[in-house]
Amino acid sequence: MIVKKIMTHSLMMAFIAFMLFSCDMINYPGFKKTKSGIYYKIHKDNDSDTARVRTGSIVTMVLQYGTKDSSFFNSIDMPEPILIPIIESQYEGDLYEGLKLLKQGDSATFILKAGPVFTTTFQRPSLPESLTEESDFYFNVKINKVQTEEEIQREIEIENMMKEKEEMAKLEQYIMQNAILTRPTASGLYFIETQKGTGKSPVTDGYCSAHYTVTILDGNQLFSSYEKNEPVDFKVGSQFENEGFQEAIMMMKEGGKANVIIPSTLAFGAQGMEGFVPPFATLVYEIELVKVMSDKEWEKKKADREA
Repeated sequence: MIVKKIMTHSLMMAFIAFMLFSCDMINYPGFKKTKSGIYYKIHKDNDSDTARVRTGSIVTMVLQYGTKDSSFFNSIDMPEPILIPIIESQYEGDLYEGLKLLKQGDSATFILKAGPVFTTTFQRPSLPESLTEESDFYFNVKINKVQTEEEIQREIEIENMMKEKEEMAKLEQYIMQNAILTRPTASGLYFIETQKGTGKSPVTDGYCSAHYTVTILDGNQLFSSYEKNEPVDFKVGSQFENEGFQEAIMMMKEGGKANVIIPSTLAFGAQGMEGFVPPFATLVYEIELVKVMSDKEWEKKKADREA
């Protein structure tokens, strides 16, 4: 009798499991399911011995996510693939757990529940109105590269070295094409005086007023105070503009004019200034030192502006 009950119970449990599996097959055809509840389908499984995604990896990937019928985000619309550091799972069955099923070269689709995706992974206070906690949320990923932090850093260093060499080659070509005979300063700045000043010299922590135009080597103009018909006031030795500009000002006298060529190491470096100055950009300045001001003159001018 006991054996019969055990057999009946076992058969019942097997039937329930089969029914659940059948529902999964109907609702998510072609998908497998992890113990934590992630539905996943690997579209391209890289069989070669390549790097597996694991905690601490930095993954370069193509990523698209949204509902079955609507895309919320697609990295294809971005200029470059995105880099995601792989951390410990934030909850059982999250995207990071799914990504760790993959290797470099794999592509896959994951289906997760929208609730924890938005509140935990995306750290959003609430879900979009079109979604509920139990809504299916799809992630389509293509793993382009799996690297360590050290490998990423080394790759950046090599890339920056190449870009710096390219910048220096363009600068040398510019110097030759424009027949510039002036030698650079110890820092690498080219200072070409076009009009000698006869007035006061700037001093560190003093104040100056100057007109200037700045372009990159190809002649593309970035800024000109002449267009506003008003010189720019600034503190000498401050972080105004950049290190090269400040060095050039200290080489001038009131009333003087100069053309100054400033390599990126003295300007905005490897990062540039987003939306304004490109990375590794040598800048060409035309500077006119209009006035060297005393502290009293500076304070009066400041007060007049604020009045």
